[in-house]
This record gives sequence, structure tokens and C-alpha cells, in this order.
Amino acid sequence: MPEIMTAAAKLAHLEERVKKLAADKSALQDNLAQEIAVRRQVEADLRRANEALEERVAERTTELQNANEQLRRERVLLRRIMETSPGGIVVVNRVGQVTFANPQAEKVLGLTKDEITQRTYNAPEWRITTEAGDPFPDEELPFRRVMTTSQPVYEIQHAITWPNGRRRYLSINGAPIMSEADEIESVVFTLEDITERKQAEKELQQSNDLLRAIIEATPTAIVGMDLDGNVQTVWNPAAEKMLGWSAQEVMGRPLPSVPVEKQEEFKRFREIMRSGKILDGVEVHRQRRDGSPIDYSIYASPLHDAEGRVTGNIAVLVDITERKRTEEALRESEARFRMLVDHATDAFFLGDEQGAILDVNEQACASLGYTREELIGMSPKGYDINATPAFLEPLRARLATGEVVTFDSVHRRKNGTVFPVEVRARWFWQGGRRFGLALVRDITERKRAEQALLEREKHTQSLLRLSKNLERAQTYAEVLNAAQAEVQTIIGYRNLWVYLLTEDKKYFKAMVAGGPSVKSAATEVGIATLTIQGDRMLEEIAAARDIVVVEDAQTDERTNKEIVSQLGNRTIVNIPIILFDRHLGSVGAGTFGDEGVRIPTQFEQEYLAALASHMAVALDRIHLLTERKRAQEEIHQLNQELEQRVLDRTAQLEAANKELEAFAYSVSHDLRAPLRHIDGFLELLQQSLTQTLDERSQRYMTIISNSAKRMGQLIDDLLTFSRMGRNEMSKTPVDLGGLLQEVIQEFTPEMQSRSVHWRIADLPLVTGDRSMLRLVLVNLIANALKFTRERPQTEIEIGCQTNNKENIIFIRDNGVGFDMAYADKLFGVFQRLHGADEFEGTGIGLANVRRIIQRHGGRVWAEGEVDRGATFYFALPQSVQEVVITKKEI
Repeated sequence: MPEIMTAAAKLAHLEERVKKLAADKSALQDNLAQEIAVRRQVEADLRRANEALEERVAERTTELQNANEQLRRERVLLRRIMETSPGGIVVVNRVGQVTFANPQAEKVLGLTKDEITQRTYNAPEWRITTEAGDPFPDEELPFRRVMTTSQPVYEIQHAITWPNGRRRYLSINGAPIMSEADEIESVVFTLEDITERKQAEKELQQSNDLLRAIIEATPTAIVGMDLDGNVQTVWNPAAEKMLGWSAQEVMGRPLPSVPVEKQEEFKRFREIMRSGKILDGVEVHRQRRDGSPIDYSIYASPLHDAEGRVTGNIAVLVDITERKRTEEALRESEARFRMLVDHATDAFFLGDEQGAILDVNEQACASLGYTREELIGMSPKGYDINATPAFLEPLRARLATGEVVTFDSVHRRKNGTVFPVEVRARWFWQGGRRFGLALVRDITERKRAEQALLEREKHTQSLLRLSKNLERAQTYAEVLNAAQAEVQTIIGYRNLWVYLLTEDKKYFKAMVAGGPSVKSAATEVGIATLTIQGDRMLEEIAAARDIVVVEDAQTDERTNKEIVSQLGNRTIVNIPIILFDRHLGSVGAGTFGDEGVRIPTQFEQEYLAALASHMAVALDRIHLLTERKRAQEEIHQLNQELEQRVLDRTAQLEAANKELEAFAYSVSHDLRAPLRHIDGFLELLQQSLTQTLDERSQRYMTIISNSAKRMGQLIDDLLTFSRMGRNEMSKTPVDLGGLLQEVIQEFTPEMQSRSVHWRIADLPLVTGDRSMLRLVLVNLIANALKFTRERPQTEIEIGCQTNNKENIIFIRDNGVGFDMAYADKLFGVFQRLHGADEFEGTGIGLANVRRIIQRHGGRVWAEGEVDRGATFYFALPQSVQEVVITKKEI
């Protein structure tokens, strides 16, 4: 810094001499004063314009940054969705390296995320095999198939082995992610661990085997029949033992135990089984192969194919011959049975063949409100509102087959109230007469629960439809109209509105959507601005975090009666719009005029709250999109204005640069001559006074001489730096490898006394100014050699990294390095991180490097660590014609 100040003082002195010399030339003085005045005016105008421009750019940059921040949050949200997905998700780049894995993928693959992303898609550590344990063909792997076909793949299954040795089966879906150039950038896969499913399938097979063994071993006869009544598939040993025919004798033939007189009955059974109904303990009288009679009960269930069609039946035949013999004894238990019936929680009805009540239990009397005497003899019409011929005849037909029939109906109490019931009925024979037995259960609570479930399902479907419509919505109007349509369908409210709070929370912006009877529709700017303060209803809505219900606006003291009278409001429901604890406003719905009062149920209020949550996201998204679009339009306008201003200022700067160039040339010429005089006369003075000067004086004179030489070098470097920004560029194909060899040869004298090891990779052919690129290499190689001077073994590596857009050349050394905290100072003019007593130099070299690379459309940067070396990078745009030069080793 003192040296620069001394140079400045000398420059001021020289300027003073110039002024004195020019004093006698009045014409020259006038012209120079005029040029200086013009230049100062131009500089002042340019400075003011730049300050104004920078202020405007800063404002718009802030707005753009805010919009970008919102986009970043959306990307973070998307990433969090991927990370919290219940399915495993991995991403593989185009060369097969796994680059992403979500937490579920860690569970599926048995590895941490870092372990997963260190592997390729076909790494041997996966130990990928087929289900049988054979090696899985590489060309059939999901990644290879997607890369080959550019199409998604689905349900590809193979096995892998976890590090702990556990074998897991995976089901994999994959799809390509395409770049703007329509090339595959990467492939995203979803992974499902189907090990348990595979195990379940295996267990199912084992279960089937077990079932087959049970059927064979069970002492109860089991028979399989097709829809025509022919024995198929199953005729177990117990059936052979019970009826006398072997499986070989009956397979594919009609059931042989049915005598001729029972064929019509058997035909009815077949029709019932064809319909998919069950036979639950139907008792039949048949004969064995030896002709002896046998009674057995049939418990038959339908068999279905994959499409749900009935293909046959499986029947269990229970020998009840002995039971029949004991039925008489069982009748003695009727008294005990009566006691149980009277204490049953279900109503018990015993009726004759026509349905007239013969007996009931206490629960039947309690449920209907009649006495036992009042119920005896009553027909179903007296208590069952569905007891019509159309309802009863089909039931009687089913009961006639011996089927136990279960159905729902509605009973009427003595006081006229009704309640839903479930009836389980059957007919039975006793003493040659047929009776009906029914157990009736009050299912009021179950029906209420079922109705609530249906209502919730309807609400869920509505919200799903709304979500899809809101995803497509681009305006506030579309959001409101989509929500209004769903509210009208679910609750019947034909009118819906939204109050959006302003930022200061003092006003509501109101927007309205309505059905066919409402003339006004939702608009982008709202239909009114409502002042909150002073309106009791609006104040409550603005502060509310829960639903606010006004049963009848015409009588409620909170409402503005003038507005209610004008609009005809009746029921009003206001639901807060809250998004991430931000109160955006309120959704309103309700009835008007002759629609009357319609208060929403608790389920409907929950539905409206969910609807408001869906709307909150959509309204906030549209608000952000609107603001971003407005900001983009303003930025576009500013860019257009900026381009014109840049053109204007460029013309002014070009004129000023020409003047500065002439001025710099004049100054450099006038500065060099005095410096040469100082250095020359100082040398003569040293020679003449060598014997008389003491050591301190000699040192002073040496310092003066070195400072003069350094001042000259600074002037030369500064002029070189200035010319780098003005010289015309001659762009031609440049072989960087060959150019590098030339530069290294120039440093041969310096390397003769040192041990230098070079590692040089293939360098590309680039387009640029050869002389300028040569200066870049000279500066960077010189620095590498200079800052490794103290190393016993100098290591310098030169290489290239290439991507789709640019070639990145790097020069790495094992020198003294630098602190990355000062990396931004490396490429500045006269910026040095080491003192001149440590390493020579003026601080211009890297500034020249940056200016040259920038003029080539590239960029420069550096990385380093103190005492661990440094790496300098420069990137050049890809050449149209790119050729890799043969690698050379030094």
C-alpha cells in the first residue's frame, strides 16, 4: 500500500510538470480543459444512471427472489412427499448409478440411503436372482428395459439379498424421466416388498394341501357337485362310507342317493344352488347303495370362478338318522327351550303356515308395545309395514326349500312409531304341520351407523371430485364454482361465497358463486369490499377459528338486518379458511328466501370444514401464481428498458474508453521516462559513492531502485490488463494440448534445478483466441511453479472435465494453497494473498486470466486449502467441432 501511495505521489508530481509545460501553450490548455469537462459530465451522468438502474434492478431482483423462494418451497414439499411416501422410491441416473432413495426404500432394500446411493442398479452386492434362485438376466432388469425401450415397466419381480442374509422379493415399476432434449436423464422406480405376499401364496398352497387332507380325513361326508347335479372333484372317504358308492363309481354322474320320487325336490335344490344361494341344513330322506334308508342334512355353499359366476357347489352331508330317532326325546325339552326364548334379547315369533302368530316371547311384546294376548293370532300386516304379497311370496318360496332366510324389514309399534329390524326365519315340520319360526332383532343403531357411513362416503367422494377440479382451477372463479357445485349436490345450498381477508385484516374481499337461480357468478376481482369494523357478524367471522352458524338471519341479533332484508338471507354457515395457521378468510353458504331454514348436521359441518381446507390450498396457490405472473411481467418490462439503456450507455462508454486509452498511453509514456531517469542516475550514484556510503545508505538506495523497477512493472502490467479488455479477439480452433506443451517448454530453465512431476490428461480442441489462451496457461503454470517452489517434490496435475455445455480445464498443485475465505480476492487487480517478500508478483496475472476467460464466454474459480495445495479452474463453452488430442506424458 505505501508503494502504491508513493507511485500516486509521483504521478501527481508528473502531472504538475505536465501542467507547467503546457502553461505556455494556451490553445492546448483550452482544448484539454474542454475535454476534461465533457468527460466529467459524461461520467457524472453515467454514475447517476447506474445508481438509478441498480436501485430498480435490486427491487425487481428481490421480488423475483421471493417468487423463486415460493417455488423452492414447492420443490421441498414435493421432495417431502417423496420422502414420506408409503412406497419405496429410488432414482437411477442414465449411467445406472442410484442417486436418490426415500425412507421407505431404505426399509425395502435393507440399507441406509447413503449405502443405496453408492450402488449401481446391477451391483453384485444386490445378489439379484429369480424366485427359483437362478441369476436374473441382466437385459431383463427394470433399468435395462426402460433404457432400451424408453417406456415404463410394471410388476417386474425378482429377489435380492439384504446384508444380513435375508432374502426379499421385490415388485418393481419404473418410468423414464426425459430431458428437454427428449433423452433419458434418469429413471424413477417404485419398489414393493412382496416377500410376505409370496410367503402368503406359499402358505395358501400349504393351506389348500391341508384342506385337501382334512377333507380326506374328516368323518363327515363332503361332496362337490356341478350346476347339473353331477358329482365333481370331491367325494371323500366319509361320503363313500356313509352312502356306499366309491368315488370312481359316482364321479361325473348324478348324485346316486336320490330316489326317483325325490328328483323334483333335488331339481329345486339345484336351481337354488345355481342362483348362488346356500343350503343351510336342509334335511332330506335318501337311500344308501344297499337300499337302506338314510336321513341327512345338506349344508351347501356355491363355488365361484374368477368372474364371480357360480360354477358349482360344495356340500357337507351330515347323517341325521340317529337324530331323527331322538327327536321325540328332544320334544321333552320344550319347557326348557321356552324359558330360554323368553329370556332371549331377540324377539321370538312362532307362527303357522299363513303367518298368524302362535307364540311370542317377552322381548317381542316389549319391542312392539303389545301384550302377549294381543299379539297371538295377529298376522304380519298388524306389525310389519312391508307385509305385502309382493314382499312375502318370495320369502315363502325360499322358506319352502328349507332355507333359513335372513332379511331386513320395518316393524310398527302399538303407538304408531316404526323401527328397523333384522329377521332370521325358517319353516319346520312338526306333527305333520308346518310352522314358521322367526328371530327379530332391533337394528336401529346399526342402521344409524350405516347411514352415517354412507353419508361420510358421499362426502368423501365429493371432496375427491373437488380436489381434482381444484387442481385444474386457474382462477378464483373456477375455485368458487367448483366448490359451489359440490355444496349444492351434498347439502342443497345453492349459494356460496368467499370472504378473503386483506393483508391489514380490516376488510373482506367478497366473491360469490351461485346455482342456476343466481345471476351473479364468481369474478376475479370480487363483487364487493366489506369493512369489518362495526359489523358484528363480520367481526365474529374475521376472528373465528371454528364454524359460525346462523340458524335464521332474519331473527339472529348478530346480523345486519338491512343487508338481510335486501338479500333475503335465512340460514348462514361461515367456515374459516385456514392454511398453515394463516387465516385467509371465510367460506360462506346458506339458504335464501323461500328456501327456508336449513341447519347443517354435524356430519355436514365436518364436510364443509374439509371443503374449506381444500379451497384454502387452491386459493393460496392461485394468489401466488397471480403475484408471480405480475412480477414476471414487470421484470420483462424492466429488462426491455434496461436493454435500451445499456445500448445508450455502451455508446457513451465506447467514446469514453477511446479517450481513456489515449490518456493512458500518454501517462504511461510520461511515467516511464522519469522512472528510467531515477533508476539510471541512482545506479550511477551508487557506483560513484560505493566507497563512501555506509550500509544503511546502501540499503536505502537499493530500496529506491527496486521501488522504481516495481513501479515500472506495475505500469506495464496495468497497461497489459487494460489492453486485454480492448484488444480484438481472433477466434480459431485451438489445440489446448499442443498449446500447453509449448507453454511448459518455456519454463524448462526454471525446472532444471527442481523435481517436478506432471500429470497431464487429454485436453480438447476449443474455439478461442490462441494468444490470449496462451497467456492464461502461462499465468496459471507460472503460479503453480512459483507456489510449489518450497516443496521437495512438485506435483502438478492438468486435466479436463466435460459436460453438455462446457469444457472445464483444471490445474492442481501441491503448493502452499490459500484460505478459501479469501477466494473472492484472487482474481482482483493487485489482489495478493502472499507478501512480495514471500513470492514475487504484482497481482495482475489472475485478473488477466479472469478477463480473458470472461471474454471467451467462460468462467474461472479456484479451490484451495492452506499448505495443502490449490486447484484453479477455467471453463470454456463447448466447441462446435470438438476433437480429443492424444494424451501426452511429461
